[in-house]
Amino acid sequence: MTAFGADRSNILSRLRGRLPEAEFCVWRGGHIAGFLMGRMGRRAAQLGPLVAESCEIACALLAQALETVSAPVYIDFIDDKTLTARFLSTAGFVAERPLTRMLLKRNKAFQDAAQSYAVVGPEFG
Repeated sequence: MTAFGADRSNILSRLRGRLPEAEFCVWRGGHIAGFLMGRMGRRAAQLGPLVAESCEIACALLAQALETVSAPVYIDFIDDKTLTARFLSTAGFVAERPLTRMLLKRNKAFQDAAQSYAVVGPEFG
């Protein structure tokens, strides 16, 4: 699964194990159909990245994490995923601030927006 448009293996390797109770992966037909990772922050657990082939997979991964993470949770969610946003609202999440990615000298995003549901955090690029 190459949703980011760049090699993110270094960041993903560094994230691995930082919040084991939020690390989940869905395999379909011999390939990764979705995954979720997370990390602990100062105030709460931070879920992301969340990459999935469908809303159903994204919601299933989130449901698993919400069952196992006992700390308060932040997620930097991609706004246009309305069904998954509804799932998060139903789970009790409230919007705190918008997250807008902007491009300069490029008219197409680097990542596959169809598969990106949440980012690891803006500080990771």
